[in-house]
Amino acid sequence: MRLIHKLKSTPSIPHSGADYERMADRERALWGVEKGGRRLSWFDSPLLARYINRWITGSPKQDWLDYVKIRCAQKPAPRGLNVGCGQGELERLIIRRRVAECMDGFDISPAAVEIARKKADEEGFGDRIHYFTADANAIEQSNLPRDYDIVFASMSLHHFVRLEHCLDHLNRRLAPRGLLIVNEFVGPDRFQWTGDQLNAVNRLLDCFPRELKANLRNPGEIKNRVVRPSLKYMKEHMAFEAVCSQRILPALRERFHILEQRDYGGTVLQLLFEAIMGNFDEEECREHAVLVQMAAVAEELLLKSGALPHDHTLIIARKKS
Repeated sequence: MRLIHKLKSTPSIPHSGADYERMADRERALWGVEKGGRRLSWFDSPLLARYINRWITGSPKQDWLDYVKIRCAQKPAPRGLNVGCGQGELERLIIRRRVAECMDGFDISPAAVEIARKKADEEGFGDRIHYFTADANAIEQSNLPRDYDIVFASMSLHHFVRLEHCLDHLNRRLAPRGLLIVNEFVGPDRFQWTGDQLNAVNRLLDCFPRELKANLRNPGEIKNRVVRPSLKYMKEHMAFEAVCSQRILPALRERFHILEQRDYGGTVLQLLFEAIMGNFDEEECREHAVLVQMAAVAEELLLKSGALPHDHTLIIARKKS
């Protein structure tokens, strides 16, 4: 049984008007900046990638897209869509692995879309990947051109103020037997971490030596504690971040037939390694690898005991008839 985060509801933000446009402009700017090879997230760890793979596929060598291909896309889908595509990494991977023959992708950030388009051209996929700029919160204005055989949403849904509106529109744009693939953060809205979650994270953080806690987002700072961000801070600096994350699973269950749900943690590891992952060279340094593995084992024990819920999940869903 999935535990529910027992948190007070967080205030909504507008989905139109001047305030919304200011927030949207910050979002556009944020996703238009190239990452530059920095390892800032738990997703950037090769060791933790294998940990995630084991949760989803049972094999450290097979990732979530492998799982989707094996389970429901052994023959490439004729046409796919990626919602909130960012800089296009997923579309290129989908084409390379023959999960879909052709892809469309859209994002709120024109700069991100331009980077995605350029990289697709560089890899020779320019004729098979079509990009456009659109706001998922006003998805009806994007005039999606066709019914899709498969639609992907990877770490994008939790940014959508009008989540249910977007899902309703995507449902209408799916082909009759179309699939929706969701790889998502479904933890606390606005990163309002639970007390138990923070306690587990900070006890593990205390085990790390100072040099491994250097904050790579803010040079000169040491990450000694993880705290719950204020709602004011989230609205001013991360307006769309996790704005609807707790609504994702209920909204999907209401609108789609859920074929599979593969939870994969991140409840502790995401918070623990945020902004410091690049300090760990776990592939070359045994001591670093031991610390990362220790953290992974601790999270796994907490999840399997039911002490903490999973904050990330893979969903394979089918359009309702």
